[in-house]
Amino acid sequence: MKPARSLRATSCPSTTAARFLPILTLAVFGAPSVGCSKGTYLEVVFQGAGLPAVHHLNVTLTNNSDSTSAFGPLPDSDAASTDLVKFPSSVAFQLNDLPDKTPLTVSVDAISPASTVVAHAQAPTTVMHAKTWTVTLDLNPSVQGGLDAGGTDASDDARMLFRITDGSVAEGSVGCVAATVEASESSSVDYISSGGSNVDAGNMLWANLGPQERILGWMKFGLRAIPNNPGGFRITAATLNLSLSQLPAGSLPQLQIRSSTSDGWTRKSSADAIAVGDKMSAVSVTPPVALPAVNSYPLDVQSHDWAADVVDGTITLGVENVTALAGTVTSSKVEFYGVAGPLATDLTRPTLDLEFCR
Repeated sequence: MKPARSLRATSCPSTTAARFLPILTLAVFGAPSVGCSKGTYLEVVFQGAGLPAVHHLNVTLTNNSDSTSAFGPLPDSDAASTDLVKFPSSVAFQLNDLPDKTPLTVSVDAISPASTVVAHAQAPTTVMHAKTWTVTLDLNPSVQGGLDAGGTDASDDARMLFRITDGSVAEGSVGCVAATVEASESSSVDYISSGGSNVDAGNMLWANLGPQERILGWMKFGLRAIPNNPGGFRITAATLNLSLSQLPAGSLPQLQIRSSTSDGWTRKSSADAIAVGDKMSAVSVTPPVALPAVNSYPLDVQSHDWAADVVDGTITLGVENVTALAGTVTSSKVEFYGVAGPLATDLTRPTLDLEFCR
């Protein structure tokens, strides 16, 4: 994707009844023309009934024909302001220089006063040259289908699962940000059994190895709350945290974290839908310990392409058992807790600690 650019204000008024945030022109797509009566305008209305307090909206408009994009916070005010967004709110983009029927994607993250993402929504649209048209984005999770909308992807799953613990992602902020992301989905699949069937219909992450099984426990983490814009953030540290459920007495498993380029899986997917990708950690030879301890696995931030994960808004990570089977050691089994359900508040859910800087 080409770099995004900032949004900037224009003086053209809006005529819709909603409470409007500042009207914007998408500078990256072309300069505004003189006058507003016959311009090309996209008006985006944000609905957010029932949301927690929202300090500002991070809005991105992407031209899908060439992958250029523009990003900006709304309202464009001081980050220290205590004013809150009232819904419905709206914004207008002046797009005079875009050809008719240019494909666009509009997305928005609602940001709390504590700099956490409380909701996300997005929608496709196409340019209607010399006209004004409206797209409505409803930030209510129930309208968007919950944290696991459609049960197919984690691109929108960051609504309540991404928590900033230090720093800020607000426009103009500098330095590093620390965040903890809860897993949105999990599944354990066997890569040896016929068809790679899903062997766990529950919420456990199995890392099992034996003559007739190779089971990896997979997790999805939403990264959409990390801004993907010019001079944007890069991942500088990452740690996966897992809670142990079961480990046979006397076991000395060796574990390694893997990634997958496949993000569209669900807990009903078979192994052929989740390709095993990069090695994300060194092999851990220390046996995992039981609750209340948490087992932490530092991840690779050098050779893995984290930027691609930030762009698509999701990273899939898996725990693999790589114990050397020889002599009396014929199998090795480890069970961690996964995600009980997309909307559950399970305290043993896997988490991903991140540091990202710009």
